[in-house]
Amino acid sequence: MIAWLIGITRHRAIDATRSRQSRARARETGLDRANRSVRDSAADPMAHSTLRQIVQQALGALSPGEREVIALAYYGGLTRVEIAAQLGQPLGTVKSRLWTALLKLRDVLQGSGVTP
Repeated sequence: MIAWLIGITRHRAIDATRSRQSRARARETGLDRANRSVRDSAADPMAHSTLRQIVQQALGALSPGEREVIALAYYGGLTRVEIAAQLGQPLGTVKSRLWTALLKLRDVLQGSGVTP
């Protein structure tokens, strides 16, 4: 019975690790695609300026707490744990603010015709 439980636990841990790695790779691929799109639009100064205005408006639609975690995560390059430590907030609060902010940004950007 113990061996069976240990085997199940081991397999679940392996599955969780693989799942995390797969999600990280998918995120990186999406970011690479977005970066390529931004670089391509940089050749056209008008498109770049318009995109910048749309992103600034989208960020303006966020609450101050949401803007802060987005700035620290994406512009500051901090992890969620580092953001929580820097702000003195619980990790769960940082995660939920980041998630909510990303959903709001997605909705605003999609409404503007930008595909995030």
